[in-house]
Amino acid sequence: MMKVLVVGGASYDTLIHLNQLPQGNSQTIFASSSWHTPGSTGIGKAVAMQKLGMDVSLQIVIGSDFEGRKIEEYLSENHVNSIIDVDSDGTETHVNLMDNQGGRISIYTHPLRMNPSIDISRIQRAMEEADILVMNIIPYVKQFLPYALQLKKPIWVDLHDYDGISEYHRSFLDVANVVFFSSDQFPAWKSWMLKQKELGKELIVCTHGKDGADGISSESDMIHVEAFPATVVDSNGAGDHFFAGVMWAIERKYSLQDALLCGALVGAACVESPEISPSTLTETWLLEQLQERRGSR
Repeated sequence: MMKVLVVGGASYDTLIHLNQLPQGNSQTIFASSSWHTPGSTGIGKAVAMQKLGMDVSLQIVIGSDFEGRKIEEYLSENHVNSIIDVDSDGTETHVNLMDNQGGRISIYTHPLRMNPSIDISRIQRAMEEADILVMNIIPYVKQFLPYALQLKKPIWVDLHDYDGISEYHRSFLDVANVVFFSSDQFPAWKSWMLKQKELGKELIVCTHGKDGADGISSESDMIHVEAFPATVVDSNGAGDHFFAGVMWAIERKYSLQDALLCGALVGAACVESPEISPSTLTETWLLEQLQERRGSR
């Protein structure tokens, strides 16, 4: 089995569920529910991969504080192999406001500083030992991109709400073999995907939330999958779970159609759970779901 290293992306989040998101004027709002949970793109991806039976390690930066301890406990409970750097500035925290339609506003209440305390040589050793590198778009991860490129290993990057212009995202895009992004801020997503294929990217995937996803690869034309109907409890981590589902299928040499289908299945399971990753998610569950969907085609 291929060894995956996910670099960066941990926070401790306060999630607040509202009937509708604030409209920008002064007001008093009563939440329908609220809770606290580990989050961010590294934890979301790594926990999903672990539950799907993948050999994954996660490098993160947290603080020596209550939030950091809760993250460590969560990763230990989910049997994620963690490479933890502790920074004196504390753990990154977010407040996420969510509505009944799956909308979300993310507020960074304590962002990770640009240059946290990290053991560079230890991270580089972990990169050397991995077969696949997932380089998350966290500021400190940028310094490892040249080394990742030098290792000549598959590099997967999730650009999230990339708009096709952002210079910040450019360095991550330039080193990636596989690119994920959202169409939320990118009306010209389709032509951009075709261009990326011409430039040699092996796989490009664009997610559209409730409108499904599109993917194109070096060996396949553009393919669309619909999102599966789901009762949205918490949309946090859905994109990371979609990413993990696709990687799981690609690692097993499944077709792009089936890979996108797996992503959609895992993403739908995620939004129906108040946790960053649903307790029902397993490799057996995904295999059964995939077989059922294949049979209905």
